[in-house]
Amino acid sequence: MRASLAAFFVLAAVAISRPLVEQWAPVGPGAGADPAPAHRYAPPAEAVQALRAGECDRALAAIEPASPDARVVAALYAHACGAHGSALQRLRSSADYTGPLADWRLWALGESAGVLGQPETAQQAFTALAGEFPASPLAGLATAAAAEVALERGDHAAIEGLVAAGRAAALSGETGARLEKVAWSAATQRGDPEARRESARRLLVEHPLTAAELEVIDIFRAADGTRSTGPACSIPSSSCAAPAAFSPPISLLPPSNRSTGCRRRRATRNGGCCAPKP
Repeated sequence: MRASLAAFFVLAAVAISRPLVEQWAPVGPGAGADPAPAHRYAPPAEAVQALRAGECDRALAAIEPASPDARVVAALYAHACGAHGSALQRLRSSADYTGPLADWRLWALGESAGVLGQPETAQQAFTALAGEFPASPLAGLATAAAAEVALERGDHAAIEGLVAAGRAAALSGETGARLEKVAWSAATQRGDPEARRESARRLLVEHPLTAAELEVIDIFRAADGTRSTGPACSIPSSSCAAPAAFSPPISLLPPSNRSTGCRRRRATRNGGCCAPKP
């Protein structure tokens, strides 16, 4: 919802400074696909100002849904206001919409359906967004969101496809961490040790904070306290060039394996700690 509100605040500035009906520059994944776009609907300044003031009823009343773009904008306004029942109804009635806000329509549909306890619809909407609009700035978020909903539903077949797609797209940052967290949780639920190790490697290398939260390092620990990342590393990263020497930061080690006498400590292969050379 915060992302939706931010987008509409940008839209507000545009609508206030331009004519009420003008050519709306596409912001969705199909931008530039139409060589001679028709005049697009821009919401009235009254609607934009009302939305910024949090007066959702007045904002929606000011929009005349006379075109497909206008109807989708009204639905997105309802979604941004938290009126998810109204938003879901409006978004579903625009199922055949193919304009510049098609990716946003699917995002709002997924979020509203999730809030209203319709996870299957939410998963379908997020999956459609990620699959049909891979160039959209929302595609990565939709992949992670679809995987999270699929995990809640126990849809492991869908999770495998979404995780594979997200890894192929090299999702990074918080979005990538969310996806790998789903991969780890799903592999744990399935009891799939190989999938768990693969996800753990990726978490340790790419998302160490999430790895610490999930304590994934424990699966590499033998009974004697030593660790191994396995015979090979499948992550295409320079930090994984020598898996046998892999050592996570000391912060990822449990307290029992940290030495209190070290300054500027670093982890060692046997789970201990050593001070830097003088």
